[in-house]
Amino acid sequence: HETAFYVCTRALSAPQAARAIFETAKDGIDPEPALKRWVSWARRCRLAPFKRLGATVRNHLRGIVNSVRLGLSNGMAESINSKVQAAIARARGFRTHRHLMTIIYLTCSKLSHLPAPPYARLATAL
Repeated sequence: HETAFYVCTRALSAPQAARAIFETAKDGIDPEPALKRWVSWARRCRLAPFKRLGATVRNHLRGIVNSVRLGLSNGMAESINSKVQAAIARARGFRTHRHLMTIIYLTCSKLSHLPAPPYARLATAL
């Protein structure tokens, strides 16, 4: 029989242990053995969310380890996706896919040679 304190302590220590694995990986230590131990602990844990998380990490262990070793992330892709979603929401629809692609290129590219929007001058004059 687990007490509420024990469950809370376990729930708080698991993410800290995972964080420590990724921090030591930044120092050049191979994260795979430590991740395998963490997955083993998570799969034996009595907390259902950690059991599911352990299974997910086990299924994707190779990709996670490679990502940590190479220092890769999908942060740039997520950033571009958020800009695209914001452009779509601002426009509230496009007549053609070509117009959508044009807006995506304009909002996501770092073009510096574009002329100023004509309405910007009117807004500053008011």
